[in-house]
Amino acid sequence: MFKEWLLNSLNLGDILPFLVGSGGMLWAIIERKNRKALLKKSQAEALITMQDSYDKFCEDMNVRYTNSLALISELEEKCAMLKAKHELLRKEAITLERSLNDVKIKLAEETHKYEILKKDYENLKISHNILKEDYENLIKSTNEY
Repeated sequence: MFKEWLLNSLNLGDILPFLVGSGGMLWAIIERKNRKALLKKSQAEALITMQDSYDKFCEDMNVRYTNSLALISELEEKCAMLKAKHELLRKEAITLERSLNDVKIKLAEETHKYEILKKDYENLKISHNILKEDYENLIKSTNEY
């Protein structure tokens, strides 16, 4: 009786939209949960990828930092060596400059001596020519007697 009443009172046209609507809502709820699960999974994978990338970045930066420190240390040593070499060369330049000044002074003195000797030589040459003329004149005058 209940069965008959149920079949008579419920029409398939009334039940079918209810069932389709309920199935659609159920499917939407399940799909939403699946999307949330996929989103969480994708976010977790993205987080793992970001962490791996960060770890690689940190490792690379540590290697670069270590290499940079080694390079800085090497350059500081070279700089210290060049400063010492520069100081030696500066002292040598000062010594050479003093020597050059001494040579310039000696050259000036020798040039002055040369000028004096040159004048003396010219005077001696003139005196010699005068004496030679006097001698020749003396010879001529003695030959005439």
